Amino acid sequence: MLFHSGIFGRDLIKGEVCKSVFWKCFYILIAVGYPAMVLTAIVATANHYWLDALMATIVATLAFFCNRVFLVLLPLEDYLIWALRLEKPMPSTGERSHQRGGNL
Repeated sequence: MLFHSGIFGRDLIKGEVCKSVFWKCFYILIAVGYPAMVLTAIVATANHYWLDALMATIVATLAFFCNRVFLVLLPLEDYLIWALRLEKPMPSTGERSHQRGGNL
C-alpha cells in the first residue's frame, strides 16, 4: 500500500495516474492501520505473542529490501535460458489491467 501511495517519489507505471492528497493519505492510513489492527487482534485474543508480529514485520521488510538482489541476477537468468535453449515465459501479472484501462 505504501508503494502504491506514491509517497516515495517513484515514476508512475504506464497507465497509472498521479494520486490526490486524499488518496495518498488513504493508502498510508491503510498501510499503517491494517497491521496495527492485526497486531491488536493477535495480542487481545492471546493466540500469539506480540513477538510473532514483530518477527513477521522484520521478515517482510528484509524481503522487500533483498528484492534488489534478485534484480541483479536477471542477466544470469537470461544467459542460462539462452544456454539451455529455452524460451522465457512472458510475464502476465498486471498486464491485463493496463491493457483494459486499469480494470480486471
